[in-house]
Amino acid sequence: MPQNAILSLVGATIALGMDSRSGHALQQAADASALGGATAFLNTDSPKAEVRLAAARVQASALARQNSEYELADMDIGAVSEDAYGQHTRIEVELEFKPVNYFAKIAGGSATAPVRRRAVASATWGFPLCVLTLDENNPGIRIRDYGRLSAKGCIIWSNSSAGEAMKFDGGSADAKAFCAHGGYRRDAK
Repeated sequence: MPQNAILSLVGATIALGMDSRSGHALQQAADASALGGATAFLNTDSPKAEVRLAAARVQASALARQNSEYELADMDIGAVSEDAYGQHTRIEVELEFKPVNYFAKIAGGSATAPVRRRAVASATWGFPLCVLTLDENNPGIRIRDYGRLSAKGCIIWSNSSAGEAMKFDGGSADAKAFCAHGGYRRDAK
C-alpha cells in the first residue's frame, strides 16, 4: 500500500474522530443554550410575558455565543400561549461550527464543512401541578381525621372518574385549585 494512501487513511480516521467530538460538544452547547433560555423564562420575576420572553432570548443568546468557535445559526423564542395554568413557550436554538480540520485536508476532504446542531426546550410559568393522581377508578386523594394537605399556590389534580375522585373526611387541605375528573365528597366536621 503506498505511503500516501496510509497517510490519507490515518488522516481520515483522525478527522472523523475530531468531527464527531466537535458535533457532540456543539450539541451540548445548543442544549445548554435552550435550557438556559427556558430557565430564564421561568425565573424572571415579572408576570408579563414580553419581559419573560426577553429574558429568555438574552440568556439563550448569551449562552449560545459563550464559545467563540460556535456561531448562532438560528434562534426562535416562540410566542407565549396562556391558559388557566400559566404561560407556555418553546425555545429553539441552532448552532453551527465550521471546523478547521487539517487531517481532513490531507485526506482530500473539505476542512470547512459546517456542523449544525439544534436543541428545543419548553417552559411553563404559572401554577405548578403539585399532586397528580393517575388511578382512573378509585379515589385519587383522600384526607381524613387529622390529615393535612398543604400545597399553597399549587394545583391538585385527580384523574379518577369515580364519583368520589377526592374524599375529604375531616382533616384539612389547602391549594390554589383542586381539579377532579370525577366528583368529590366533603364531610364537614
